[in-house]
Formats: sequence, C-alpha cells, structure tokens
Amino acid sequence: MMRPSDDLFQDLLSKELAAHHVVFWTGIEDDPDVTPENINALLSLYPIGEQFLQKLTLHKFC
Repeated sequence: MMRPSDDLFQDLLSKELAAHHVVFWTGIEDDPDVTPENINALLSLYPIGEQFLQKLTLHKFC
C-alpha cells in the first residue's frame, strides 16, 4: 500500500519528467500548446499521469 507522501512524490515526479520530455502531442482535444501548465493539467487526469510514468520508466530503464 502506498503512503500519501508516495502518491505526492509520484505525481510531482511524473509532472517534472513530462515537462522535460514532452515536446509535442497529438490527439488532445482543442490541440492546446505544449506548455508546463498544460502538461500538468493533462497529467492530473487519472490514469494519464500514472501511465506516463510507467511507460517512461519502462522505456528508459529496460
């Protein structure tokens, strides 16, 4: 079972990694600009943030 502090750490980590790795996107409604604020808003939606972190860590470390 994850502690609340683990959830917060995972949330902040995924948003910070995304801000450094996401340079473009497709398939997002209204095609917003790629900005740190829009990345954070997108990753705040469940389960997008969790899936991003899982896929990024699998891609980078496996």
